[in-house]
Amino acid sequence: MSYLTLAQAKQSLGNDLYVSAYDDFTNPGTPSDTVLQEDIDYVTSVINKYLIKTYDVIGTPITATETLAILKGYAEHILKYKAYQRFDESEVPAVVVDRYREVTDELTAVSNGTEMLPGQAQNTLSGAVTFGFNSATNDTESPTPIFRRTDMAGY
Repeated sequence: MSYLTLAQAKQSLGNDLYVSAYDDFTNPGTPSDTVLQEDIDYVTSVINKYLIKTYDVIGTPITATETLAILKGYAEHILKYKAYQRFDESEVPAVVVDRYREVTDELTAVSNGTEMLPGQAQNTLSGAVTFGFNSATNDTESPTPIFRRTDMAGY
C-alpha cells in the first residue's frame, strides 16, 4: 500500500522539481512517471521498514484516516529529499534535509514504540528471549520465584 499517489507526488514536488529531477533522458524536457513511481515505491518501503516493528503493515494495512494523513506527509518529505538527491545531491536545501531528519526521527520513535500512530493498534509481539528467575527442581522449573520483593528488601 502506497501512502502517496502519483498525482499527489507531482503536486507535492511542484512542477520545477518534478521536471528537473525526473527528466526522461530519452526524451529531454519530458518527466518520467515511471521513475517517479519507483521513488514512490521506495518511499513506501522506507516508511514500512520503520513501521513493521510495531505495526502489522503487511497483514493488516493501515486504514486510520489520521494515520494515513500523517504517513502521507512523511512520504512527501522523504520523496522531496529523494528528488533533490536525484537532481543534484550537493544542492539539497537545508530545510529539505531538516524535514527529512525530523521525519526519520519520528519514524524511529514509532518504530521503538515511544510514539504511537493514532487509530492504529500496535502489535504485541512476544520477545525472542524470555527470562525467568525460578528456583530449579528436578524438572528445572518451579512456580516459586527465588527473588521476591520482601526477600530482597535491604539489599
